[in-house]
Amino acid sequence: MELGYVTVFTQAFEAEVEFYEGVLGLRVEHRSPHFVRFETGSCALAVHQAEDWAAGSAGAAVQLHLRVDDVDAAYARLSQQGVRFEHAPRDMPWGLRVAALRDPAGLYVELYAPSAR
Repeated sequence: MELGYVTVFTQAFEAEVEFYEGVLGLRVEHRSPHFVRFETGSCALAVHQAEDWAAGSAGAAVQLHLRVDDVDAAYARLSQQGVRFEHAPRDMPWGLRVAALRDPAGLYVELYAPSAR
């Protein structure tokens, strides 16, 4: 088995789609009025308009980890676009370089790449 895609249910649907498509530059694989799936490599990311049953704090438990070629370059580019980060790029003990931000729905998103060390 392999993970096919992760869905983020959100009441901030349009803001989420704009963030992942317009700001982060992910390519849309499928779009319908209340659902967008982005191509992100072997595991896709989907954003779905939340119904009342899916609203609330449940989405806060979701963390997204997006692999990039160069964390520092992505951090610089996105910072210039006004994206606020939880923390700047740093090397982690498990061999990854990461920078963290929150998307418009408050989900924790980590940009990562193998550490140069």
